[in-house]
Amino acid sequence: MLCVDDESSWRRIFQRHFQKYLTPNVDLAENYASGLEKIKQTRYDLIVLDSLEGECFRIHDDIQNIPHGDVIIFSGNVLIEAEARRRGIPFYSKSKATECLDKIVAQYKPAAE
Repeated sequence: MLCVDDESSWRRIFQRHFQKYLTPNVDLAENYASGLEKIKQTRYDLIVLDSLEGECFRIHDDIQNIPHGDVIIFSGNVLIEAEARRRGIPFYSKSKATECLDKIVAQYKPAAE
């Protein structure tokens, strides 16, 4: 799993929450360049993108020919939400962080064996 967010506090929140409830392997990136480089090096089952001032769509477009799992956007920006919905990219609102993080975990948690 990879979380790309330009705010260190959100990167820490993502990392702690997803490590506790989803997977111990949570990589972090702080911007477009570092996120894209990690995606080129590692195949992630899930990529969580902040809006990154609109760069989330640039990442999404630039990785179309790179093997990767699901991509979701987790942001508080309503314009980003509208564009994500227009493009069919799953969107979760930071204004409902706890509820949305729990939904993401529920959707991506492997079934118990």
